[in-house]
Amino acid sequence: MIDTIFHGDKIGATALIVDDNPVNLIAGGMMLKTYGLSVETAGGGRDALEKVAEKDYDLIFMDLMMPEIDGVETAKRIHKLVGKFGQVIIAISGALIGENEKIATTNEFSDVLEKPIEADKLSQCLKRWLPKEKLCENLIDSFHEIGERTDEVSEFIEIFQQVTTLDCRLGLHYALNQVDNYIRIAEASMKQLIQSKDKLELITEEKERGIMQAECHSLKSILYHLGSRELAEDATALEMKRMSEESLEHNNSIHECQMEQLKRFLMRINLFCSELEQALIAYNNRRNPKNETMGISNCSKEVIAKQQGKVLYHISHYEYFEIINGLRLLLTMVSKENQKKIHQAMEAAEEFDYENTAKYVNQIII
Repeated sequence: MIDTIFHGDKIGATALIVDDNPVNLIAGGMMLKTYGLSVETAGGGRDALEKVAEKDYDLIFMDLMMPEIDGVETAKRIHKLVGKFGQVIIAISGALIGENEKIATTNEFSDVLEKPIEADKLSQCLKRWLPKEKLCENLIDSFHEIGERTDEVSEFIEIFQQVTTLDCRLGLHYALNQVDNYIRIAEASMKQLIQSKDKLELITEEKERGIMQAECHSLKSILYHLGSRELAEDATALEMKRMSEESLEHNNSIHECQMEQLKRFLMRINLFCSELEQALIAYNNRRNPKNETMGISNCSKEVIAKQQGKVLYHISHYEYFEIINGLRLLLTMVSKENQKKIHQAMEAAEEFDYENTAKYVNQIII
């Protein structure tokens, strides 16, 4: 249970989340939007600098470990931009010793939150740093209605508790006790889990092992969000071992031990991915029995064109959640041929590739 203390839509509280991991962007965005903030995302430091140069944000949430420009350097550059010296930037830490040292030795961050972000800690952080005029006078329990949806929660737990190493109640907690939030995070996570797993499976030579730290870091964050603490801790152990290796001289016994540990981890990830995918299918089939597509004949061209325009508007404003919801609605309105374009648009949106998202939406023939 958390407090809703912000009316972002009415007062205009804005936040930018900067992270190279799409799942973190989705999960973080959902949390902040639940609190009423208007949320935009940036997939890396360079993207963030472009957005901050064009627009003011009340808060910026910055991941530390990113390729090209890391979080500390991005924060430094933001503060050097005209009018941005006092910008509030919240560091998002993976709770690693190296990351915490970075935060401790820089003055670039106003505050820090550890992954996975707890609702009460986020609430306290927002109270500290959002302008007072953008806070509500009264704290309203936004999740009081959760008790009225016990059937949905029970159904969710019944299905997802079958997934090995998954604590679905913990995952639901990180999703603010909203099943819809969890399902979206899990759906986005599947693609990222498989991509990271495939990259790790290719590690056979010493020169390729630099991939391990980055992919284990990504997996750790995703697994924590989902509620698989056990696998997340395994990913952390591999990440830490790789980091400690960098300060040691070459040692074959260490590498052999680490590769064996990686193989065992990948076997467990394979099982987890398979069972999570089955759970998602089972849940979606139960909650949304298969129906025939409405088809274009059931919606006028004017209605379809209006919905298409709404989606394009949200794309132009980088509003991820509105884009996905709009595309899902559009999917029920159009012919099977156009549905292929919408699926392509969804895939592009999930990668935060808004240029191609708009391209596919514009290709829909009305």
